[in-house]
Amino acid sequence: MTQSTTKSLSHVALAVVLLAFVIRIHGLGGDSLWFDEATTARNLTIPFRQVIAEARLGHGPFYLLLKLLPHLQNTEFGLRYPSVLFGAVGVAAMFSVGRRLLGASAGTLAALLLSLSPMHVWYCREARSYSLTLSMTLLVVAVFLDLSRRSNRMTWGKLVVAQSALLYAHLFAGLIMVWQTVLVVSSALRDRLGWPLRRWVAAQAAVLLLSTPVIGMALWSAATTSQISWVPRPSLLLPLELTTHFSGVQYLGQYEWWSGLAIWIIWLALAMWGMLRLQPDCFSPNEGRLFLGSWAIVPVGILLLISWFLKPVYVHRYVLFTLPAYLFVISGGIVSSRRNRLVLLSAAILLSGQAFAVHEMLNSPSYTRPDWREVQRHLAAAIEENDRMLFHTWLLKRPFDYYNAKGETIPEQVLDTVGVPQGAEVITDAMLASEMERVEAQAQAGCQRLWVIERESAGAGKWLDTRSNWRWISTDRFDGAIEVHLYEFRCVQ
Repeated sequence: MTQSTTKSLSHVALAVVLLAFVIRIHGLGGDSLWFDEATTARNLTIPFRQVIAEARLGHGPFYLLLKLLPHLQNTEFGLRYPSVLFGAVGVAAMFSVGRRLLGASAGTLAALLLSLSPMHVWYCREARSYSLTLSMTLLVVAVFLDLSRRSNRMTWGKLVVAQSALLYAHLFAGLIMVWQTVLVVSSALRDRLGWPLRRWVAAQAAVLLLSTPVIGMALWSAATTSQISWVPRPSLLLPLELTTHFSGVQYLGQYEWWSGLAIWIIWLALAMWGMLRLQPDCFSPNEGRLFLGSWAIVPVGILLLISWFLKPVYVHRYVLFTLPAYLFVISGGIVSSRRNRLVLLSAAILLSGQAFAVHEMLNSPSYTRPDWREVQRHLAAAIEENDRMLFHTWLLKRPFDYYNAKGETIPEQVLDTVGVPQGAEVITDAMLASEMERVEAQAQAGCQRLWVIERESAGAGKWLDTRSNWRWISTDRFDGAIEVHLYEFRCVQ
């Protein structure tokens, strides 16, 4: 490829990065915060040592960044803006790594695929660290690739720093180190390693030493029931479900089922075709397949095995950092088959499907989050003296608290929660009844009205409907399936 062609592709890649930024920033502050984002906002108001203690799986660097930029804390747009920036940086890093791995053409196409990835767009628009984790993963991969060209102290130092920072961003992304260790050991066994294996062992030991705090907190958390114990045990079909997220099918919303099936089949077909046609620049074809295939499979496989046999820890957003591997495979297969009309048509359909999914995500009411701003305004205007508010479940109270602190504040002492407690996985009918009887006893003592805030008739309202001493007064519904019921307790004289 000539120098002028490479320069032109770099300009195209820059345009793709700008496209990614525009897509991700569109209407960024439109939706209210949901629970995890409200947790981010809450952690900006407490001492940082407490934040680190709570961020056992990661997010610490993201919280620190927001703490250092207090002007971003006041709005939904500001809280989410760093994720947008990291998302755009991730698209640029996608081009950089792709160019080293597969050439400039494939790198540009991989960047375009990531810029239009519905899953990536979704998590780049949240006040969480997932887009940061993906960008840092690509940085680690870039440094790892540099080791094959120059194994000097500077490169090894960069690797240790990058891997350590990745562990702090999100602990599960540390599985990248496991994947890379598999590659290194495999190369050493085949006598294809360009440097002594002991250097890799020393580097990984240094990373583990630097990451001792976050690893120690995670191990302590694993022995308790308070961290991610809400995660259900995954089914054997979850690997296939993950591909529906990576392909964008999960984000097609109101489109006909057959269109999603078509996009999913095309995505899988292009991924398999890419593995067959892969022509990496810095590896042999078989080494390239091992490199990208193990990146795509090893981290996800480890989390699934842990979830199936030990403790459920798998959530699809936790493995977002493996998405680039699939996109590199797809882009490499497409570029190596530029004269194959069927492949080009499939690529055009895939890109169109992802663009439609992103459009659906940004504009469809089915993706609207609960409107906690309006809920807070409604309750602040309607509450009377001696009223109480009950959130079913406690997950709903944290985003409400964010807006309650910003608006006409409702006293904390009138707010209560019921339902699935923090750290629990399920709640039985007996548990709910016990909780509601406690609420009823408090109401009986004060002869008060009770506001019940829940999603899609979660159960607290239904329980009250069965009690003769409670009278239903009204129900108001808000975006995001939020229901606000008002009940009055009939005092017995």
